[in-house]
Amino acid sequence: MNVKSINAALILFFLVAIFTPTAAYCAKTQDAASSVTVQAEKGYLADEIAGLENPVRVKGPGIIGTTINLILALLFVIGLSYLLMAGLKYFYFKASIPLKSEGIIKILAKEHLDKNKTVYVLEFADRVLVLASGGDNNIVPVTEIKDAETVEKIKLSADEYISKYRKQGENKFADEMKATYARQGKKIIDSGNTAVKNFIDRLKGGKK
Repeated sequence: MNVKSINAALILFFLVAIFTPTAAYCAKTQDAASSVTVQAEKGYLADEIAGLENPVRVKGPGIIGTTINLILALLFVIGLSYLLMAGLKYFYFKASIPLKSEGIIKILAKEHLDKNKTVYVLEFADRVLVLASGGDNNIVPVTEIKDAETVEKIKLSADEYISKYRKQGENKFADEMKATYARQGKKIIDSGNTAVKNFIDRLKGGKK
C-alpha cells in the first residue's frame, strides 16, 4: 500500500468521524422540534375544542338582588319626585295666590280679565284702590273706594276669596301631583317588569 492510498484512507476516516455525529445530532434535533410543534398544536387545538364543547357560562345577577335594586330605585325616584313637587307647590302658590301681606300695601284681590289685562284691589294707608294693568308693565288707577261699609265688605270678601282661591289651587296642584305620580309609577313599574321578564328569559335560554 502506497503513501497516497494511506493518506486517502485517513482523510476519509476523519471526514466520516466528523460528519456522522453532526448528522445524527441534526436529525435528533429536528425530530425533537417536530415533536414539540406537534404537541403544541395538539394542546392548542385541544384547548380550543374543549372551550367550544364546554363554554364558560356568565352568571347573571340573582332575581332577589335585581328585585331589591328595582324597589330601591323606585323608592328613590318617588322620594325625589315628592321633594320636587313640594318645591314647585311652594313657589307655585307664592307666585299665583294673591296673599294679604302684612306690610303697608295689602293685595286684597287680583282678577285676570284676559291674557294681558289684570285688575287689582289694594289696601294702602286705610284706602282701598282699584288698579288695572294693561300688559305693558303699565298700572293705571281706576278708582278709590271711600265708603266705609263697602270697604269692610270688600275686606271680608277678600278673605273668603283668598281662602277659596287657595283651596282651588291646592286641589288643582294635588290632582296634578297625583297624575304625575301615577304616570311615573306606571312607567317605572313597566320598566321593572320588562327587565325582570328579560332576565328570566335569559335564564331559561341558558338552561336549554
